[in-house]
Formats: sequence, structure tokens, C-alpha cells
Amino acid sequence: MRQLASYVFATSNEDMTKLLSSGFPAQKTARPPIGPLPTPATPFLSQGPVTGSLNASTPPINGAYIYNWRVALASAPTVYVKQVQTTAASNTFNGLTPGQIYNVQLNAVGTAGTTDWSGPGELMIT
Repeated sequence: MRQLASYVFATSNEDMTKLLSSGFPAQKTARPPIGPLPTPATPFLSQGPVTGSLNASTPPINGAYIYNWRVALASAPTVYVKQVQTTAASNTFNGLTPGQIYNVQLNAVGTAGTTDWSGPGELMIT
């Protein structure tokens, strides 16, 4: 469908009459900016698929391009043992020590900048 829409746009040569006769609606030329993004919700954590892993997820934020994740031991919450970037509002962390409690936080990045860090989700790894 996107290929067809691209073809119609290219062959209409920016002639609105031709474009509208194709059956495709005209797209607004100026979209309002999204603006600053809200802080992500505290991530939901669950045991991962293998020992020493955990799954983390949060509802996606409209306008977020990147999510920055950080993982720390609950006993040392400012020392991050893992830091990753994803384009999804979920991630699986591997290589964690079973029996330890971990905190996971994230922030989101959009065109207006980076959000504050979320509250920490906490989980004991098995």
C-alpha cells in the first residue's frame, strides 16, 4: 500500500486534482509538533526465558524514537550493570546473577529531547 501511495504521489506531480482523483486523501502539509514527551511509566518486570534474565516493558510513548534502559543492583542503585538503547518499549536483559534483586529504569528520546528517568521496577532474578 505504501508503494502504491508513493507512486500516486510521484505521478501526481503535486497536482491536488490528480492526487484526489486517485482516491487517496490529501495529507496535511504541516503537522503540529508533539512537544516534550511524558516520563515513561515504571517498567513491568518478569522473569526472562532463561536463568539470569529478565523481561522489562512499559507502555510505548507516542513520539519516542529511542528508549534508554539501565539496570542496577538494588543494593547499589547508582551503579549500572547494564545500559542499552532500544527502539521498542520492551527489552530482555541477560547475564544477570540469580538470587540478586535488580532495579530497571528507562527514559525516552523524541525530537524535543529526553524525558526524565522512570521510577525503578524491581525484581529478584531466579
